[in-house]
This record gives sequence, structure tokens and C-alpha cells, in this order.
Amino acid sequence: MTASPLAAPTRELATLPLADQHTVFGPAPARAAEATAPAEVVRQAFKVALAFWLAGWVVKVHFFWPYFTWVCLDYPLVFDFFPAWAASPWVSLAAYLGPLVVGLAALGSDAPRLWRWACAALTAGSLLLCVHQNSYNDATFITSFWASLWMLWLVTRGTSYSEIAHHGPRLAQAVISLMFLGGAIGKLTPDYWNGTAFYHLYFQQKANFIYPWLRSHLSDETLLTLAAVFSRAVIVGEFAIAALVCFASRQTLLFSVAAMVTVVAISTNFLFSVMGCLIGIALAGARLPRLREAVQTSAATS
Repeated sequence: MTASPLAAPTRELATLPLADQHTVFGPAPARAAEATAPAEVVRQAFKVALAFWLAGWVVKVHFFWPYFTWVCLDYPLVFDFFPAWAASPWVSLAAYLGPLVVGLAALGSDAPRLWRWACAALTAGSLLLCVHQNSYNDATFITSFWASLWMLWLVTRGTSYSEIAHHGPRLAQAVISLMFLGGAIGKLTPDYWNGTAFYHLYFQQKANFIYPWLRSHLSDETLLTLAAVFSRAVIVGEFAIAALVCFASRQTLLFSVAAMVTVVAISTNFLFSVMGCLIGIALAGARLPRLREAVQTSAATS
């Protein structure tokens, strides 16, 4: 007997080309290789870091926008000691809006050249706001500067994937540790160590989290004691996170993320303007060790 002309061997059907594909089984490894390609790992890490950076930049936009566009323009600062640009309201407004515009453009683009220009603009804008008289006292721009500097390093490494995988997580942890070290040293004062500062800032004034309940159920003396314990725990915790740079790894970065989320939760959501960019580079840095596996996978499928 001869086979029906309508019947086709199963082996041949399995390799028939489909639209936009080579074979039924062929595209699966190709798609897997593409999803784990080293460049894709870097792209995802950069986009995570940039998204959190921008979120931190705009979380206080309800304050920054009227401040830079109304208060600073209507009541300009005049300090003869500083150069004119350092007190100009137009300079501070441009330094705030410029990084926001180019950052959003880079977030929606996959062009490495635009990423580099955007990160340069983020770094320059945040550095300018660190020294400008209208904004120097806001920690948002200090952490944003160091985080954008890390992103600029990331997008200028090209295809040096081994270097990125090795140094990226360590540099991210170094930035986070530096910020927490500054916070810890800044609290080495009598008012912070005995709890007085946190007692007034948090336990007497905060209306979020558990503070109203504590005020209604505990005496002022107990609150002051609790504030002292809380304050010393914060100082010790900040020094501990600063020390994590000596053990930098994916695990220390994720621990740092958990610590920063906790700090924002027990303080105020607006503190995300300071912590957001640091959380972003920590999450991005935690992804970079995947580059080693991605390089091996890419080499095996090439």
C-alpha cells in the first residue's frame, strides 16, 4: 500500500517554516537567547534604575513645581558672595526640568547614545541643584547625583560585560553605603543620641504610621525613652548599612532595599524622593550578576 498523498510525515511537519519563524522548534532557543542576552540584562538594569530615579525626582513635584516656578521667581535670592547663576531662579528651574525631560525620553528609548546623553544630563542637573542656593539643602539632589553617576558609568561601559558584572554591584553598594554613612555621621550629636530630635520630629509631629496611637497611649516620658532607643537604633543601623560595602553582593543590595523601604514606611512617603534613586540602583545592581550567565548562554547559542 502507498501512503495517502494528503498525509505528511510528522518529522517533516515539525520543521515546516511558519510566518516570521524559521521552524516550529527553531525560534524557542533564539527567543531564549535573546531574552537572556548580555545587552538585554544591562538594558533592564538601566531602565529599572532610571525609572526609580525619575520617580524619586517627581514624588515631591507638588512642592518643587510651585517652589521653582513661583516662589523662586517672585522672591529671588540675592547673595553677593555667590555668582549670579548660583542664585538665579531660571537656572534652578532648568536644572530641575531638564533631567526630567531627557530622563523620560531615555526611559522610552533603547538607543544607548540617548542613554548616555540622558545620564550626563541627570548628573549635571542634580549636581547643579546640589550647589544652587535654591536647592542645596534638599537631600533629594545629593542622592540623585550619586545614583545618576552610577547610571552614567553603567551606560558607558559598552560591551565590557565582565567588568559590569564584577564592579556594578560593588559600586551600587558603595553609593548606598556612602549615603548612609553621611546620614549616620550627621546624627552623631547629643540631640539625636538622646532621642530629643526624633522625639520632636517623629513622635510629637508625625501623623502617619503608628505615631498618633503612641501619643494617645503612652506618656511623654515613655515616648522620650522610646525615641532615644529608636534614634540609637537608626544610627547603628545606618553605620551597619555603610559597612555593607565591605561585603557587597546581590544579597547586601537586596537587604539595603528592604532597609530603605522600611525607612520610608516609618517616616514619610516624601522621603522616597531621597531613597527612590538608591533603591533603583540597588535593584539594578542586584540584576547585574546575571550577566555572567547571560554571556555564557549567548556564547553557547551563537
